[in-house]
Amino acid sequence: MIALSSASATGLQLRPGAVVRPAVRSELKPPLVIGEAQTTGLVDALRAREVTIGGTFQVSPLGVQVWTGPWVSSLDTGTAELLGIVDWSFDTPVKHYVTLMRVGLTEAGLAYGLQPEGLLTHVLEQGGLTAEGVTLAAAIPLPRDPFRR
Repeated sequence: MIALSSASATGLQLRPGAVVRPAVRSELKPPLVIGEAQTTGLVDALRAREVTIGGTFQVSPLGVQVWTGPWVSSLDTGTAELLGIVDWSFDTPVKHYVTLMRVGLTEAGLAYGLQPEGLLTHVLEQGGLTAEGVTLAAAIPLPRDPFRR
């Protein structure tokens, strides 16, 4: 999600700290597919612990972000730091299912001593799920465009 600050004479500007690059990114091998009932339970449990109501999770259609603490408001993160992200895709492979694909940790997450496996486990435990049988592997870099020098 890109957050914008108020427009200036030069146009729109990004809010400082709005774009976060993961320090560590891992792919789930194979991607973890969660059925309809488990998806509903997981999303409901995470939304009950949203950062805007005193929790540490921010849920979106693209994934779930894990923060150090609650936000001051929906527009102000206060002193809360982003620890990491679990990327998912809704309605994949079929409607009402969710596929978890990646786990990313920020520098703050690493400073807290987190590992990708721990972050994934923490998120899944909220819905009473486990990640048994899933291996986390280093992210595969995008292939080089053969037509560019």
